Amino acid sequence: MRLYLLKTLKFGLFALVFLSIFGSVIWINIGFTHGFLANRMLDLKEIEHPDILFVGSSRCYRGFDTRIFAKNGIESFNLGSSAQSLEQSYLLLNKYVDEVKPKTVVLEVAARSLEADGIESTLDLLANVPLDTELCSSALASKNPQTYLALMAAIVRELLRISPTFRSSSRDKYIPYCFVERVNQSYQDNKTFVANSASTNIREKNLESLDKIVEMMADRDIKLLLIQVPVIPQRYKTKADSDAIDELFSKRGYYINFNKKLSFLTTDYFFDSSHLNNRGVLVFDELLISTLRKDGVFDF
Repeated sequence: MRLYLLKTLKFGLFALVFLSIFGSVIWINIGFTHGFLANRMLDLKEIEHPDILFVGSSRCYRGFDTRIFAKNGIESFNLGSSAQSLEQSYLLLNKYVDEVKPKTVVLEVAARSLEADGIESTLDLLANVPLDTELCSSALASKNPQTYLALMAAIVRELLRISPTFRSSSRDKYIPYCFVERVNQSYQDNKTFVANSASTNIREKNLESLDKIVEMMADRDIKLLLIQVPVIPQRYKTKADSDAIDELFSKRGYYINFNKKLSFLTTDYFFDSSHLNNRGVLVFDELLISTLRKDGVFDF
């Protein structure tokens, strides 16, 4: 009887571990599709030597419309992912920049990219990007149980050759090469903000990653532009150390904070407090292109 109970217990524990891992494989493939990163990875295979490679958070893939750049004679690709911190920006560039070979890299930056813990972005990458040593190391270094589970799921997914989930959505529209457009363009955000109520808690890992990106682009003779995409003025003004953040980025190369250049934008130009709608994207992208040409940053 004791032997039977022991075998039953062992089988129960094995089944629990197996179902946890199998369930996490399903969860990680379905649960992290909101940024369309799997779609973007598929499109990446068709891109070679673009004029611009965009990298950054959701403000990147919702702020730089590749169609607007194409109309201005600029071929571009958007490698943004949800909640991407500078650590994940470095991982993606280290993995793909030699393959894509862009003339210019536009890195979307903000105070948030300096203080983000990278957990959400790591989960997104584990669900949608092929594993490599650096991504595995980053996941293990996170010391986060959810990330450990996601890493196990990603390993099982690759062993079983389970493809990432390609997303379709009634809320968002995916534009190839690779912009995400919100279907409902009206402002829908009830958040309230208090001016000068917060300071940026910079994570050393993100700052180190930023410096690695600067060095990586210099070694490859690729132009690096640091661009801050505008959010609603009320949200931007919550940071009491905005000038110090501007100085930090400015010391590392060409940098423009479009929160200052487009401070007149009202909520009519956003669909939430962090993201431009199509009307805002058009104003921002056209100003960015004209500014870069005026400054002689690129000649294409």
